[in-house]
Amino acid sequence: MISNVIYIAQPYGNELREINQSDRRRLGKVAVINNKNIKFGKAKDINKRANNYKKDVGHINLTVIVSDEDYSFIEELEKRILRQVDEYRIVGPSGRKLEWLKNISFKELEKIIKQEHDDLKRII
Repeated sequence: MISNVIYIAQPYGNELREINQSDRRRLGKVAVINNKNIKFGKAKDINKRANNYKKDVGHINLTVIVSDEDYSFIEELEKRILRQVDEYRIVGPSGRKLEWLKNISFKELEKIIKQEHDDLKRII
């Protein structure tokens, strides 16, 4: 099991699909995404996270970018990355910013994650 990670998630295929497909109450009320969207997140257990994405989004590429023994470090790293990608966040139907991003590539996001990781390691 790979644990305490920051990952990047990107759906396969250009077909638009709703996020949170497993919650039937929210269908038609949530954002739609495809392979042009990307997101990052934290997970204690990447296998559980992958199963959740399968239910909520469908077929998705999930790539671990960094891991650390200390989950609190991963939590702080996620906050720092989120500040760096704020301009890329999509706005959902409710008007609030979501974790899903647009107009940023996998490589660009990976570079931001690794840079923030290195910066945080230097100050801790």
